[in-house]
Amino acid sequence: MKCKNIDDFLVLYRKHYDKKYYKNHPNEDWTSGATIIWDSLVKQNRVFFEKHGYIDIEFNPDKNEYFRIKLPKGRPPKDNNMDNRICIRLDDHTMEQLNILCRTKNKTQSEVIRDLILQDR
Repeated sequence: MKCKNIDDFLVLYRKHYDKKYYKNHPNEDWTSGATIIWDSLVKQNRVFFEKHGYIDIEFNPDKNEYFRIKLPKGRPPKDNNMDNRICIRLDDHTMEQLNILCRTKNKTQSEVIRDLILQDR
């Protein structure tokens, strides 16, 4: 859950708070534990929090702890990635015609060829 402040974290903390313990101790302030955890998470991830303004936090029930979800590395995947590559041979006249077409349309050779292929559909 993206937590921008302590109030956001309290919502997440309340979901995982030991309800049996809370029922047995209804007068105890359960927010003090959340504040301590929030402060430690912000301290551990200070640079990320200052840069992005939030911390994406999850709860691990096996270890009974909260942790920051790491962002995936690298660029996000494109919807239409173009992994297929071809190589063609052209004579000088055809190459010059392709270059003229690229300059007039202000596009790359690949874009012009793709447009011409899709145009014939």
